[in-house]
Amino acid sequence: MEPSANILIIEDDKEVRNLLFESLSKLGYKIKGVGTGKDGFKEIQSGKVDVALLDILLPDINGVDLLPQIKSVNDEASVIMMTGVSDIKTVRKAIQNGAYDYIVKPIEIEDLKISIERAVEKTKLLRIHKDYNKYLEKTVAEQKEQIRKTFVGAIISLVKLLEARDIYQKGHSLRVGSIAGRIGELLGFSKERIENLRIAGFLHDVGKVIVPEEILFKPKSLNGSELLKVRKHPTAGAEILKYVIEDKETLQGIKHHHEHYNGKGYPDKLKGENIPIFGRIIAVADALDAMLSNRPYRKILSIEDVKREFIKNKGSQFDPHIVDIFLENFDNFIQGYYE
Repeated sequence: MEPSANILIIEDDKEVRNLLFESLSKLGYKIKGVGTGKDGFKEIQSGKVDVALLDILLPDINGVDLLPQIKSVNDEASVIMMTGVSDIKTVRKAIQNGAYDYIVKPIEIEDLKISIERAVEKTKLLRIHKDYNKYLEKTVAEQKEQIRKTFVGAIISLVKLLEARDIYQKGHSLRVGSIAGRIGELLGFSKERIENLRIAGFLHDVGKVIVPEEILFKPKSLNGSELLKVRKHPTAGAEILKYVIEDKETLQGIKHHHEHYNGKGYPDKLKGENIPIFGRIIAVADALDAMLSNRPYRKILSIEDVKREFIKNKGSQFDPHIVDIFLENFDNFIQGYYE
């Protein structure tokens, strides 16, 4: 028996309520009694009730109908139904609605004592189980966060390693990831989606490891066959990373960041809304960082030239909605580039 267990008596008959109060108090329980379903429900909502003794025939509500409401606000509390009529249909409905036990009046205190002891033990076990689940959830969340930090750290190290061989690309992928994440924030993405979007931006060019260096660093324009090899990098990147990244949107962003809104991009010539949203966002982020970075064949573009390029290609290369949101917040995206 749990001496400190809280027992709530919901019984409109004052004599019965007082009898139960006196008998159960002697057993060491903390007892409270009310005469209506409304008052009983208020007590249940407090979360301090371990076992409720619920009369079926209350003045304001049928106890069987009150039972689901009780369980909805305190699913740990065990409810023992009390009635003066033994009706199998009522018993069945009470059990279906979540009753722990069913006692027929006149109540035998010894029988009630045994039922309450078992109900208290059940409530105790339920709370232990719930506390344990909360502990597990917290532990898993902490482990997941540590794994995520390790994974992101490994990604950043990989990107830096890949970009170390090209002075003009240094920091490009990390900036693209950051820009993409900020666009995701403006679009109202959840924190998890924003994080996945940033990772897709960090890794959007990983597939370039398959492109020969003589093509990748060629100072002149590429010929047709060379362009075909370069254009394989989005698909290659998604294929390489599918073994370590489970999130589908992240992989889609990597694979489709060179699709054009008019369907003339690559690798799959997707058009409009058929292009995954991560791909459409990274396309804008990738283009912005390219325009605002020095290249062997040109210097950094002016602010007005950058704006003109996006307006000119809105609806053809880029998603017009994303471009509009991006340009509305343009000053926030170019900070640091012209210093």
